[in-house]
Amino acid sequence: MTAVDIPASVTCISEGAFYMCSSLLSIEIPDSIVKIEDYSFSSCRSLASVTMPESVLVIGKGAFDNCGLVSVALPNQLREIHKAAFKSCRSLVSIEIPDSVTVLEEEAFESCESLKYAVISKSLEKIDRCVFCRCTKMSFVSVPKSVKRLGWEAFSCCPLESIELPGLAAWDLDAFRYCRSHLTIRVPARLKHVSPGRSTSDFNIQYI
Repeated sequence: MTAVDIPASVTCISEGAFYMCSSLLSIEIPDSIVKIEDYSFSSCRSLASVTMPESVLVIGKGAFDNCGLVSVALPNQLREIHKAAFKSCRSLVSIEIPDSVTVLEEEAFESCESLKYAVISKSLEKIDRCVFCRCTKMSFVSVPKSVKRLGWEAFSCCPLESIELPGLAAWDLDAFRYCRSHLTIRVPARLKHVSPGRSTSDFNIQYI
């Protein structure tokens, strides 16, 4: 099966519906779909593209884990991206998370080894644990002022040269474990006398 036609009467793609459909190349999701359940397209390794309508509000746990996605346009009404939703999508190059998203769970884009560019929703208050961990080609991420906290190893093993965190209220440098030495991290001046939990000697900390 290389393609699938989902009837317009369907409102939810059920858990594991297309799990390990290794020949599936593309899919167009009808605008009747509100939720893509857990592992719906997990391990569809030939799935290079997916068209998601504005009706989709929730992308479930591991929904596109280990897929061959090169690009994905997330709908502007999307509210939640659950744990490991796009984990190990090793061909995904960039991602823009719409401002409608208020939930971005742990490991959402972990091990997306080709991911170079990410724009974060302006509605998010936290980048959770390992969200971008092991994105080993990431060179740029836009973090809005709404983000107040970073989870453990949120950007671990990312080759970022610099990152600006204008709204950060508390921090822990373990978010940047195994990043390149002398990474420039720009944080608000109010954090100047707040301990980041470990030595800052490996990083170039700038206060803005």
